[in-house]
Amino acid sequence: MPFMYKNPAELASETQRIATEQIDRAMQELDDSSLDGPVTVHQVRKRCKKMRGLLRLVRSGIGSHYKKENNRFRNAARPLSGARDASVMIDTYDSLMEAFTDEIDRPSFAPLRGKLTLRMNATQEKEDSAEETQDSVEKALADFKHRMNEACELVPKWASRITDISDLLAGMENTYRRGRDAMKTAYSKPSGKHFHEWRKHVKYHSHHCRLLRALWPPVMKARAQEAGRLADILGDAHDLEVFRELLQEDPGLCVTPERQHAILELADRRSESLHEEARLLGLRLFATKPKHLIKSLERYATAWSS
Repeated sequence: MPFMYKNPAELASETQRIATEQIDRAMQELDDSSLDGPVTVHQVRKRCKKMRGLLRLVRSGIGSHYKKENNRFRNAARPLSGARDASVMIDTYDSLMEAFTDEIDRPSFAPLRGKLTLRMNATQEKEDSAEETQDSVEKALADFKHRMNEACELVPKWASRITDISDLLAGMENTYRRGRDAMKTAYSKPSGKHFHEWRKHVKYHSHHCRLLRALWPPVMKARAQEAGRLADILGDAHDLEVFRELLQEDPGLCVTPERQHAILELADRRSESLHEEARLLGLRLFATKPKHLIKSLERYATAWSS
């Protein structure tokens, strides 16, 4: 079943269905031998983020359950990192080169990619050979399964409290308002931290539009897609920021100071371009005041229910 509410008359059972499906899929992906480690971790972390998005949507209806369940999924996903992150810097390098392919002598930067690859392989070999690391990974996975089993048992208790569409629209309004405010902060006080904070709220807004797309499918689907696109742009900008920090902390990766200066200049230009692209998209996505957006959604909900 899709990640969305389908029956306005059964919001409690729909909430339980959506939550249970995400937990079940996370457990299945964890045991799927056809997926390699990084892909598994990426998928499982996505399930936890979608669950946290659902919890934010129903927050006003579930009261004190919100904090406990949100912490459960956040803490379950937190140790499951590293495996996929090892290749992100290479992907960021490749994207940067692609963005300026007509302006640069790409082969001259090849030594940097080679060093990034060696760095990734060395990190992976160290993780694979370290008994302590393997023990910690197995412990993290066991802990994750334990948390998911607990979460699944508790879903009916908090999901049963969602009985009215207002419970959902309150969550939508809160996340939308926070995303709107975070955008203003990001551009009035630019920093990696502020843009990353904006991205988190944009991603949750995307989840909420997906969950509520039955209100008016063409409109809500478009909002979800554009919010997802904006989150991806901001994600690329964040990866680029981490990439810059890495090159500054380890200038030897660039081989020469001249190459370091050149690649950092490209990174600055690309970062500026991504933030401008995000700004133009964000101005459209967050153009409507929160109360006006919710008024429209309330009308959509009335039509959906009837």
